[in-house]
Amino acid sequence: MSTCRSLWFYRRWFVVGLIGLGVAGCSPRDTRVRHRVTGTITYGGKPVASGEILLIPDGEKKNTGPEGIAVIKDGKFDTQGSRAPGIDGGPMVVEVTGYPDQSQSRVFTYSCKRDLERAPVIMLDIDVPAKAAAAVALDPVP
Repeated sequence: MSTCRSLWFYRRWFVVGLIGLGVAGCSPRDTRVRHRVTGTITYGGKPVASGEILLIPDGEKKNTGPEGIAVIKDGKFDTQGSRAPGIDGGPMVVEVTGYPDQSQSRVFTYSCKRDLERAPVIMLDIDVPAKAAAAVALDPVP
């Protein structure tokens, strides 16, 4: 008889555990507001042919929240529909990696800090100074 009671005891706690996991798994993962960021990226005054922009909350200024990322194409970018669709806003570190022209024989990286508003759509335009960006010639692919 004690064997039956202990099996019932374990079954009950097993069911309670499954219900707990189910409730935890169904709760929303990210309830933070994400603001869409869109704009233009130029390099020395000309649209960046292609690249990527990464928006990271500035931890030095105690900003937290989601990161944003977007593809740059013909000088334009938009975080909507990307793998990191938006940011919370506030002080951000902006990292731009791109090809300054259509040849894609050189790549540059540039980082700056911006304080972005908290609005449904944030407009961000960056002109990467040719002297400030670290441009690197790429090895030709055989």
